[in-house]
Amino acid sequence: MTGADIASRFEAANAEAIECVLGPAGAHWESPTEAEGWPVGVTARHIGLGHELMASWARALRDGTPVTGGADVHQRNAKVAAEGVVATPDEVSALLRDNAKAVVAALRELTEDDLEGEIDFGGRMMPRRMLAEASIRHVQGHLDSIRAVIGQGA
Repeated sequence: MTGADIASRFEAANAEAIECVLGPAGAHWESPTEAEGWPVGVTARHIGLGHELMASWARALRDGTPVTGGADVHQRNAKVAAEGVVATPDEVSALLRDNAKAVVAALRELTEDDLEGEIDFGGRMMPRRMLAEASIRHVQGHLDSIRAVIGQGA
């Protein structure tokens, strides 16, 4: 599997998230998700904010540099959720669409060699391919939480 393959799978997952945000999720926008404890809208926004982090991880894989970060996205979302700030479905879909571009570009640059072996991930070693695929798991995991609220199976 190449970086382009991972990018294609990420694009498909992100397209599902956008479709859900612009469709059935809107009626449940302020309902809490069980897994995160955030409103559906905050959880959906978190996916888009996470794209920035996923792009940086893909660039780290390409460059062979240690990977750091991640907790700040969760802290930002917890703060937003506590304040009751929820972006609209249109705003979140734009965030998902716009921030995905950097993830797709970074993943497409990864060679098969970039995806082999392990990388330092916050002081522990992690399979490089697994880190690249985190972009897909991040979207799918949070989308599953949203779907559980709106009554859609994954």
